[in-house]
Amino acid sequence: GGGGGSSGGGGGGGDEAVHIVGFLSDCPDPHLASRVLFLVFRLVVAPNADRAAGFTAAFLAAGGAEIVVALMRTAATSSGWRLRGSGGVPEMVAGCVRLLGHLMGRGEQAGGRGLQHLSLSGTTEGGGGGGGDQPLDLK
Repeated sequence: GGGGGSSGGGGGGGDEAVHIVGFLSDCPDPHLASRVLFLVFRLVVAPNADRAAGFTAAFLAAGGAEIVVALMRTAATSSGWRLRGSGGVPEMVAGCVRLLGHLMGRGEQAGGRGLQHLSLSGTTEGGGGGGGDQPLDLK
């Protein structure tokens, strides 16, 4: 591919992951969120195993898995977006499911524990993020 403006060689992707998670947490458009989720999926399954592992670890450390679950919850309750027709919601949910499925299939860890602590009911089981069983809120 077309060589481009990446800063540095193979490494982690920590800054990228933090920015992507921040963007997803405030994303006003489900279609745009679905495109960003596709980008995240491509980074997680990148052919460069070191880069993929570094980005995946940074994405999870930045709360990426929790944000993806919150996006699915928001779509399910339709409280976060004004749904005009389907407006990208099905693609976004499909992207969330594909990404979480891949992460869980690989046994990835979020915050030092498996992704089993994530819940679509609005809480994270067992605390850990300082908030205990607090709902994840996307505005």
